[in-house]
Amino acid sequence: MSFKINDAIHRYIYLTPEEQRIIDHPYFQRLRYIRQLGFVSFVYPSATHDRFSHSIGTLHVASLLAD
Repeated sequence: MSFKINDAIHRYIYLTPEEQRIIDHPYFQRLRYIRQLGFVSFVYPSATHDRFSHSIGTLHVASLLAD
């Protein structure tokens, strides 16, 4: 059974069990605390894009290209 992530840009992202194991790894989870936009969120509070969500989106687009 695949895992489903609700994404604001891509709607639903379906993960294979292998992808889910990688995302659950502590090294990958550390990406949640690295901000993609730096200090922009101080000026625009809704700009909270981080490396974790960026990596999930990149995984989704790469899997679409591979298919």
